[in-house]
Amino acid sequence: MTNLRTRTICKFSGSKSVAFKKLWRKYFYTNLLDYEDRGYSAYDKLQFLKVFNDNYNELKFRVFCSKQDDEKVEKFLIENKIKNPATILITYKRQTRRRKESYYIKLADMLCQDGFDPIFTAASNEVDYVKNALKLSKFSHFFYRDSGVGELVSLIKHAKLHIGNDSAPKHIAVALGVPSFTIFGSSNPKGWHPSNNSLHQYVQKNLSCQPCSKKECATLECLLELSPQQVYTQLKKFMENLWAR
Repeated sequence: MTNLRTRTICKFSGSKSVAFKKLWRKYFYTNLLDYEDRGYSAYDKLQFLKVFNDNYNELKFRVFCSKQDDEKVEKFLIENKIKNPATILITYKRQTRRRKESYYIKLADMLCQDGFDPIFTAASNEVDYVKNALKLSKFSHFFYRDSGVGELVSLIKHAKLHIGNDSAPKHIAVALGVPSFTIFGSSNPKGWHPSNNSLHQYVQKNLSCQPCSKKECATLECLLELSPQQVYTQLKKFMENLWAR
């Protein structure tokens, strides 16, 4: 909505368009809605459905994959005798939201010792990055490589837990109702994490500079000073509370 290209297309398309109410937007959009901060960006966007459904608050997020995606993932789980899958996503294009790979490997090793089967995932252009990271591991972890979106959805759907950076797979886990644990760097949990939801927890260093929303940083203190052991301590508490219910 703040993108010049988007609002220009809306202006000259002749179609009905919807945006949250700001004075200047009346020149580009046909319908302006009052904005209510609901604490999580995905929930905020649900308000657009007011135009179509008076009961939009009752709607739930859903994300789907094909039968073929499910069959491929289930075959992978069966062939590798995976009983307690935990998906781990360590990649992200922006350094300020990408935790150091060796930290994730140590976290995966701890999970493995606690009886989980960590499964690393990667898109086709991320395979080498993850392969090199896995060389640092004390254990032999699973790697579901070159996964398409549908397979990623299916893999997370079959997982007991999803762990990773603040990125799209976390939001997939939220939509699927799969427990998630997110490690925040420069981004803000307020707006990018569902608040007051016992299925979804996060950890951050809580430095005075957080959140900065920067794309680059000379020190990356918020990520580097948060040790694997500190993260696992919080993750362990989350898991104990989660499965004690």
